[in-house]
Amino acid sequence: MTNDAAELILNWYLELERRLCGFLQTIPFNTPNAKIALPPLANIIVDAGSLVDTIFREEFSRGGNARKNPDIRDFAPHYETTLQLSTLKAVLYQYPFSYITPFAGWVNSATGKYTPLQWWDDYNKLKHERVKEYLRSTLGTAIATVGALFQVLARMNVFFDALLRQDMIDLNGISIDGPLRNILGLMQSRNILHSILIESELFAVTRGCRVFPNDISKLNPRSYGGKKLWRYAGRHSV
Repeated sequence: MTNDAAELILNWYLELERRLCGFLQTIPFNTPNAKIALPPLANIIVDAGSLVDTIFREEFSRGGNARKNPDIRDFAPHYETTLQLSTLKAVLYQYPFSYITPFAGWVNSATGKYTPLQWWDDYNKLKHERVKEYLRSTLGTAIATVGALFQVLARMNVFFDALLRQDMIDLNGISIDGPLRNILGLMQSRNILHSILIESELFAVTRGCRVFPNDISKLNPRSYGGKKLWRYAGRHSV
Protein backbone atom coordinates (compact mmCIF):
# COMPACT_ATOMS: atom_id res chain seq x y z
CA MET A 1 0.00 0.00 0.00
CA THR A 2 1.33 3.44 -0.90
CA ASN A 3 1.63 6.34 1.52
CA ASP A 4 -1.10 8.15 -0.42
CA ALA A 5 -3.46 5.20 0.01
CA ALA A 6 -2.67 4.96 3.72
CA GLU A 7 -3.39 8.69 4.16
CA LEU A 8 -6.69 8.34 2.31
CA ILE A 9 -7.81 5.37 4.40
CA LEU A 10 -6.94 7.13 7.65
CA ASN A 11 -8.95 10.16 6.58
CA TRP A 12 -11.88 7.89 5.78
CA TYR A 13 -11.53 6.34 9.23
CA LEU A 14 -11.57 9.74 10.94
CA GLU A 15 -14.72 10.69 9.04
CA LEU A 16 -16.43 7.43 10.10
CA GLU A 17 -15.41 8.02 13.70
CA ARG A 18 -16.84 11.55 13.65
CA ARG A 19 -20.14 10.16 12.39
CA LEU A 20 -20.20 7.53 15.12
CA CYS A 21 -19.37 10.14 17.77
CA GLY A 22 -22.44 12.07 16.60
CA PHE A 23 -24.64 9.13 17.60
CA LEU A 24 -22.80 8.71 20.90
CA GLN A 25 -23.58 12.29 21.87
CA THR A 26 -27.25 11.30 21.94
CA ILE A 27 -27.04 7.64 22.97
CA PRO A 28 -24.12 6.91 25.32
CA PHE A 29 -22.51 3.53 24.90
CA ASN A 30 -23.21 1.02 27.67
CA THR A 31 -24.34 -2.60 27.89
CA PRO A 32 -28.09 -1.96 27.45
CA ASN A 33 -27.59 0.63 24.69
CA ALA A 34 -25.23 -1.66 22.78
CA LYS A 35 -28.29 -3.61 21.60
CA ILE A 36 -30.11 -0.58 20.21
CA ALA A 37 -30.57 -0.91 16.45
CA LEU A 38 -30.40 2.32 14.47
CA PRO A 39 -30.73 1.84 10.70
CA PRO A 40 -28.44 4.83 9.90
CA LEU A 41 -25.60 2.99 11.67
CA ALA A 42 -25.64 0.45 8.82
CA ASN A 43 -23.68 2.87 6.63
CA ILE A 44 -20.96 3.24 9.28
CA ILE A 45 -20.77 -0.51 9.86
CA VAL A 46 -20.58 -1.36 6.16
CA ASP A 47 -18.03 1.38 5.40
CA ALA A 48 -15.80 0.41 8.33
CA GLY A 49 -16.02 -3.31 7.62
CA SER A 50 -15.28 -2.71 3.95
CA LEU A 51 -12.13 -0.79 4.86
CA VAL A 52 -10.95 -3.64 7.11
CA ASP A 53 -11.55 -6.06 4.26
CA THR A 54 -9.77 -3.78 1.76
CA ILE A 55 -6.71 -3.37 3.99
CA PHE A 56 -6.50 -7.08 4.76
CA ARG A 57 -6.88 -8.01 1.11
CA GLU A 58 -4.28 -5.59 -0.23
CA GLU A 59 -1.60 -6.25 2.37
CA PHE A 60 -2.25 -10.00 2.19
CA SER A 61 -1.43 -10.06 -1.52
CA ARG A 62 1.56 -7.77 -1.06
CA GLY A 63 2.96 -10.24 1.45
CA GLY A 64 3.48 -12.77 -1.33
CA ASN A 65 0.31 -14.79 -0.74
CA ALA A 66 -0.76 -16.17 -4.09
CA ARG A 67 -4.30 -17.29 -3.22
CA LYS A 68 -6.97 -15.75 -5.43
CA ASN A 69 -9.96 -14.08 -3.78
CA PRO A 70 -8.82 -14.52 -0.16
CA ASP A 71 -11.39 -13.97 2.57
CA ILE A 72 -11.61 -13.73 6.35
CA ARG A 73 -10.76 -17.43 6.68
CA ASP A 74 -7.38 -16.68 5.08
CA PHE A 75 -6.87 -13.34 6.78
CA ALA A 76 -7.44 -14.53 10.36
CA PRO A 77 -4.49 -16.93 10.77
CA HIS A 78 -2.22 -14.69 8.71
CA TYR A 79 -2.88 -11.45 10.57
CA GLU A 80 -3.08 -13.09 13.96
CA THR A 81 0.51 -14.21 13.41
CA THR A 82 1.74 -10.79 12.28
CA LEU A 83 -0.40 -8.40 14.36
CA GLN A 84 -1.59 -10.43 17.38
CA LEU A 85 -5.02 -8.84 17.18
CA SER A 86 -6.85 -11.43 19.29
CA THR A 87 -5.30 -10.18 22.53
CA LEU A 88 -5.19 -6.50 21.59
CA LYS A 89 -7.26 -4.35 23.93
CA ALA A 90 -8.48 -0.94 22.86
CA VAL A 91 -9.55 1.60 25.44
CA LEU A 92 -12.97 2.96 24.59
CA TYR A 93 -13.27 6.63 25.53
CA GLN A 94 -16.82 6.42 26.77
CA TYR A 95 -18.23 6.28 30.26
CA PRO A 96 -18.06 3.79 31.89
CA PHE A 97 -14.37 3.42 31.08
CA SER A 98 -13.84 0.04 29.37
CA TYR A 99 -11.93 -2.04 26.83
CA ILE A 100 -13.11 -3.54 23.58
CA THR A 101 -11.46 -6.60 21.97
CA PRO A 102 -13.08 -6.95 18.54
CA PHE A 103 -10.75 -9.70 17.31
CA ALA A 104 -10.84 -11.84 20.47
CA GLY A 105 -11.22 -15.52 19.63
CA TRP A 106 -11.11 -15.10 15.86
CA VAL A 107 -8.56 -17.92 15.50
CA ASN A 108 -9.18 -21.31 17.10
CA SER A 109 -6.13 -22.11 19.21
CA ALA A 110 -6.42 -25.85 18.50
CA THR A 111 -7.01 -25.78 14.74
CA GLY A 112 -5.50 -22.42 13.79
CA LYS A 113 -8.60 -21.70 11.73
CA TYR A 114 -10.99 -18.75 11.69
CA THR A 115 -13.78 -18.65 14.26
CA PRO A 116 -16.67 -16.37 13.24
CA LEU A 117 -16.80 -12.85 14.67
CA GLN A 118 -20.26 -11.43 15.32
CA TRP A 119 -19.43 -7.93 14.07
CA TRP A 120 -17.94 -9.33 10.87
CA ASP A 121 -21.03 -11.45 10.26
CA ASP A 122 -23.23 -8.39 10.90
CA TYR A 123 -21.17 -6.35 8.45
CA ASN A 124 -21.44 -9.00 5.74
CA LYS A 125 -25.19 -9.42 6.18
CA LEU A 126 -25.75 -5.66 6.06
CA LYS A 127 -23.51 -5.33 3.02
CA HIS A 128 -25.62 -7.77 1.02
CA GLU A 129 -29.12 -7.42 2.55
CA ARG A 130 -29.25 -4.07 4.29
CA VAL A 131 -33.05 -3.74 4.44
CA LYS A 132 -33.75 -7.31 5.52
CA GLU A 133 -30.91 -7.32 8.08
CA TYR A 134 -31.24 -3.75 9.40
CA LEU A 135 -31.67 -5.00 12.99
CA ARG A 136 -27.96 -5.85 12.92
CA SER A 137 -27.24 -2.10 12.80
CA THR A 138 -26.68 -1.89 16.52
CA LEU A 139 -24.57 0.55 18.45
CA GLY A 140 -22.49 -2.37 19.73
CA THR A 141 -21.72 -3.60 16.22
CA ALA A 142 -20.81 -0.08 15.12
CA ILE A 143 -18.40 0.33 18.04
CA ALA A 144 -16.85 -3.09 17.39
CA THR A 145 -16.45 -2.56 13.63
CA VAL A 146 -15.00 0.95 13.83
CA GLY A 147 -12.83 -0.17 16.77
CA ALA A 148 -11.55 -3.12 14.75
CA LEU A 149 -10.61 -0.77 11.92
CA PHE A 150 -8.77 1.48 14.38
CA GLN A 151 -6.79 -1.47 15.75
CA VAL A 152 -5.72 -2.50 12.25
CA LEU A 153 -4.59 1.04 11.45
CA ALA A 154 -2.71 1.29 14.74
CA ARG A 155 -0.89 -2.02 14.31
CA MET A 156 0.10 -1.93 10.64
CA ASN A 157 3.39 -0.15 9.93
CA VAL A 158 2.12 1.21 6.62
CA PHE A 159 -0.15 3.65 8.51
CA PHE A 160 2.49 4.90 10.98
CA ASP A 161 3.48 8.04 9.06
CA ALA A 162 -0.16 8.99 8.43
CA LEU A 163 -0.94 8.55 12.14
CA LEU A 164 2.01 10.80 12.98
CA ARG A 165 0.77 13.49 10.61
CA GLN A 166 -2.66 13.39 12.25
CA ASP A 167 -1.04 13.78 15.72
CA MET A 168 -2.48 10.44 16.81
CA ILE A 169 0.75 9.00 18.26
CA ASP A 170 2.08 9.78 21.73
CA LEU A 171 5.72 8.70 22.01
CA ASN A 172 5.44 8.82 25.80
CA GLY A 173 8.71 10.69 26.25
CA ILE A 174 10.78 8.46 23.95
CA SER A 175 13.38 10.34 21.94
CA ILE A 176 15.47 8.90 19.11
CA ASP A 177 17.93 10.13 16.52
CA GLY A 178 16.67 10.27 12.97
CA PRO A 179 13.16 9.83 11.57
CA LEU A 180 10.45 8.92 14.06
CA ARG A 181 9.57 5.94 11.87
CA ASN A 182 12.80 4.32 13.16
CA ILE A 183 11.07 3.81 16.49
CA LEU A 184 9.19 0.86 14.99
CA GLY A 185 12.39 -1.10 14.43
CA LEU A 186 13.72 -0.21 17.86
CA MET A 187 10.55 -1.44 19.54
CA GLN A 188 10.53 -4.62 17.50
CA SER A 189 14.11 -5.36 18.49
CA ARG A 190 13.20 -4.49 22.10
CA ASN A 191 15.91 -1.82 22.25
CA ILE A 192 13.21 0.42 23.74
CA LEU A 193 11.44 -1.14 26.71
CA HIS A 194 8.51 1.21 26.56
CA SER A 195 5.31 1.60 24.60
CA ILE A 196 3.82 4.27 22.43
CA LEU A 197 0.13 5.11 22.45
CA ILE A 198 -2.01 5.47 19.34
CA GLU A 199 -5.04 7.54 20.26
CA SER A 200 -8.13 8.82 18.45
CA GLU A 201 -11.27 10.53 19.64
CA LEU A 202 -12.84 7.20 20.63
CA PHE A 203 -10.05 4.65 21.07
CA ALA A 204 -6.49 4.05 22.21
CA VAL A 205 -4.14 1.09 21.78
CA THR A 206 -0.51 0.50 22.65
CA ARG A 207 2.48 -0.67 20.65
CA GLY A 208 5.62 -1.92 22.33
CA CYS A 209 6.52 -3.83 25.47
CA ARG A 210 3.90 -2.43 27.80
CA VAL A 211 0.35 -3.56 27.14
CA PHE A 212 -2.80 -2.53 28.95
CA PRO A 213 -3.46 -4.61 32.08
CA ASN A 214 -6.33 -7.08 31.96
CA ASP A 215 -7.96 -5.27 34.88
CA ILE A 216 -8.75 -1.78 33.60
CA SER A 217 -8.93 -0.42 37.13
CA LYS A 218 -5.16 -1.01 37.33
CA LEU A 219 -4.38 0.98 34.20
CA ASN A 220 -1.86 3.68 35.10
CA PRO A 221 -1.74 6.38 32.38
CA ARG A 222 1.76 7.32 33.51
CA SER A 223 3.02 4.20 31.70
CA TYR A 224 1.49 5.13 28.36
CA GLY A 225 0.94 8.89 27.93
CA GLY A 226 -1.96 10.23 25.92
CA LYS A 227 -4.03 13.30 26.76
CA LYS A 228 -7.38 11.55 26.72
CA LEU A 229 -6.06 8.51 28.58
CA TRP A 230 -5.03 10.79 31.45
CA ARG A 231 -8.51 12.30 31.56
CA TYR A 232 -10.26 8.95 31.60
CA ALA A 233 -7.83 6.86 33.64
CA GLY A 234 -6.14 9.48 35.80
CA ARG A 235 -8.20 8.39 38.77
CA HIS A 236 -6.34 5.04 38.65
CA SER A 237 -2.90 6.64 38.75
CA VAL A 238 -0.73 5.48 41.64
